[in-house]
Amino acid sequence: ELDLVGYSDISRNLEENLGAKVVADFNKHIQGFVDAGLKAIKARRKDVVKATTGDGAILAFADPANAHVFGVAVHKAAQTHNATVSSAAARRLFRIGIATGDFHEDRGSVAGTVISRAVRMEAASEPGQMLIDISTFDGLPLEYKALYGQEEIVAGKRGETFPARRLNVVQHRSPDDGKPSEASILRDARPRQPPPAAAAGEHHPLRLEAHGNENYI
Repeated sequence: ELDLVGYSDISRNLEENLGAKVVADFNKHIQGFVDAGLKAIKARRKDVVKATTGDGAILAFADPANAHVFGVAVHKAAQTHNATVSSAAARRLFRIGIATGDFHEDRGSVAGTVISRAVRMEAASEPGQMLIDISTFDGLPLEYKALYGQEEIVAGKRGETFPARRLNVVQHRSPDDGKPSEASILRDARPRQPPPAAAAGEHHPLRLEAHGNENYI
């Protein structure tokens, strides 16, 4: 799932000052980052994007490697965009959470505890990061595993805990003034070999959160 932080305020201001058509264009702008990720893994939107909203989308992938490459591509697309703007409010930074497990899809509705785990991963990540559960990490090729930090524990809402691994993709704050920075601290993550297939019936939903300003939630 992809969510733009501050979307309600941004869209309301856009509509009040410029009209509803501009809000629709803004929604397409957010979806453009999803499209950049899909392009990186040569996936079709209809096969991967399970649902869209004004400020986001729910996505699922057949294997962890594609989910990883997709997430990195989204971060890099945001970094490329940010290099072209001067206003902090126009910058886009993402938080990405990935979880592995089964879900049920029926007429555009998606359900399953794996989605809530992906949400918890996203909520515990920082802008410019990807946080993945251990099942996802275990399914990654060794070259991708080497990019992630040590195992850590993510707390759930009801006292449950989830082992996870964290990857810094884009450094979003400079050390001197705390403002967003465009320095990438991730080496090239393009696959050198075809990724291994996941176990049958497993999917890897992502939750992504884009930041259009410095008021991180």
